[in-house]
Amino acid sequence: YPDCRVAHLGLRNNNIGDLGPQHLLLARLRRSRTRRVIDRFLSGSPLPTALSRIVLAYIGFSPDGNDAITIGVKQNDITRLPRALAFLPHVNLHFRRSKLQYPPPALISGPITDHAAQTASARRFLLSAFASGADGTNHTLRVVLVGLAKAGKTSLLNALRTGAPAPEDEGTRTEGIDIDVWTPRVHWSGALAHLDERHRRLECRVWDFAGQSEYYLTHTMFLRPGALNLLLVDLHQFHVDCSREDAGGDEGAYRKHIGDWLDAVRMHVPGANVLVVGTHIDMFGGAVVSSSGGAAAVGANPIHSGAAASSADLSDALRTIDTLIDEHEQMHSDRRRGNNTPLRLSQVPQDDATFPSSGGGSRSKYVHCVSCGDPDQSSAAQRLVGMETLVASVARTSDAYPTMHQPFPGSVMAFRRELHNAASRPNALPREGLSTIRQWAQECKVAEGDIDGSIAFMGDTLGELLHYHDVPALRDTVFTDPQWLMDVMKSVVRFEQDERLNLRNVRSRIPPALKPSKSEFKSMRDSLLNHGVASRKLLDLLFQWDAWDRSRDRRDLWGGRIAYTAQRGDEICACLVEFGIGVKLDYPRGAYLIPSYAPLEPPPLVQASWSAS
Repeated sequence: YPDCRVAHLGLRNNNIGDLGPQHLLLARLRRSRTRRVIDRFLSGSPLPTALSRIVLAYIGFSPDGNDAITIGVKQNDITRLPRALAFLPHVNLHFRRSKLQYPPPALISGPITDHAAQTASARRFLLSAFASGADGTNHTLRVVLVGLAKAGKTSLLNALRTGAPAPEDEGTRTEGIDIDVWTPRVHWSGALAHLDERHRRLECRVWDFAGQSEYYLTHTMFLRPGALNLLLVDLHQFHVDCSREDAGGDEGAYRKHIGDWLDAVRMHVPGANVLVVGTHIDMFGGAVVSSSGGAAAVGANPIHSGAAASSADLSDALRTIDTLIDEHEQMHSDRRRGNNTPLRLSQVPQDDATFPSSGGGSRSKYVHCVSCGDPDQSSAAQRLVGMETLVASVARTSDAYPTMHQPFPGSVMAFRRELHNAASRPNALPREGLSTIRQWAQECKVAEGDIDGSIAFMGDTLGELLHYHDVPALRDTVFTDPQWLMDVMKSVVRFEQDERLNLRNVRSRIPPALKPSKSEFKSMRDSLLNHGVASRKLLDLLFQWDAWDRSRDRRDLWGGRIAYTAQRGDEICACLVEFGIGVKLDYPRGAYLIPSYAPLEPPPLVQASWSAS
């Protein structure tokens, strides 16, 4: 079989009773074109392999003595190991340079070169996970909403969470990043009825990214593997931009609304799953299919500015997007070198009768078209169009993540529940010392060698906490409430910051030791907004601004929950640097460059240290 490609290696329901040295299975799984021999199973013919999954169920052989099965889980596409490996006492696993995600590498303790220690850790994880049962299964998926401002990200999230039209008010636009929880089965059980039980248990932790350019730098640190990226596109604005030659026509509109976002995700998360969602289809006249499958005339919705477009315009916009996405991905495929993997773009189910089509009846290849409706408009505009298919697509896509719908050790899940309960208590601290977190893990019977991995898994994969062990100033701090940290840091980079920084709104609440004079504050404010340079004194003010601002009154940030101290300020400044929001300058001493406000040319104030910083 010289041209055969093995996709699945199944040792299921077989009659192998003796696996002696002459029958040794050498399963060193590598990329295609690497040859291997399965002795006695396929006449000894060498096979090129590209294994992406191993099936080891109902195994009938029992190796003895030194007859061990060696599985080199490296240089291949295997992302998930079967639980049956835990019951094979003579399996050796080599994890170096692997793409393994389950068990999570963070939870496999031992040096990367110590195969015996890592194999023992992996087997311990799989055995504990098997014993934990259904209660220890992870069904939480991190979902990230990205796209331009006013694309409808928050309106979509509100509609998904409430099951009713809930457009976001213009005055309450997302600032920085908002984190929320969405449980699909609460309002969308019908969309999940034809799927498996595991999909009906899905819970999404949603990170809603603000779309204004001021916040773009804050996004990059939170684009992580293990998250489903929903890219929202305002189809009506895309159609308008396509007709503007001064904006670059079709190509310019594509780069602005879609292409640049795909490249940003590709840069930080190679091989990420992306689901494109087209919004504001209520701006296109014509017949579409409602979320329940019946015909619904969707006309122009007056909540949006601009003239209504036709269903033919919608068809043209969708065809343009499909064509340019294909060309964009082909271009990156031609340029790809090394181990870079392409984005995985979810495609629209073409046989789903509940999915809205363009006026001509054709459906987009990539764009899930939706309308979030509006409770203040006509009944046609109130309908939530395309939501059920979107919900089903999100649920199906969750299967692409190896840690989803998989059992975890009961101790790890108990530790996760303890963290969640601690963060939910009234006046709970939004950050804890690492020693306290480790003590909680020990009380939940997490093995000592697995504690750091459990913290990393809940942070990097689930997004339920933040811990930066490689940053000296943050090594001993765990942020158990990521939203709190986002709220504090968004005070530095914010849309319309010049209007917000009004000293009159906070002057009566600023402690005397921090209170600046009017001239001093004006100088610090101008330095930030005009030159992108923030003094440490200004940052101390900004971090607490929302807690003092009478127009916002966010006293839950500091005070009752946690007192602001110089040490807390040091931690948040370290986060600014870690997240790429600020760069510490050598001069002026203690100052930070905030790139979102920086001019194209170096300001005179920092000319001397610009190159070094």
